[in-house]
Amino acid sequence: MVETKDWRKLVELDPLDIKFIKDENDEPFCKLDLKNESAEHILFKVKTTVPSNYVVKPN
Repeated sequence: MVETKDWRKLVELDPLDIKFIKDENDEPFCKLDLKNESAEHILFKVKTTVPSNYVVKPN
């Protein structure tokens, strides 16, 4: 059986409170940084209904 770990102990989020603002084109925008704080590999899955409207770096 795979051990489930509390992701909050493995990942640093910045900012903790996500707030959307409007960009120069009046479109909602938010930046969220995820940082792996553990020595293990972590997989992040980004799901969206409109893939052309988000950017993930590195892809």
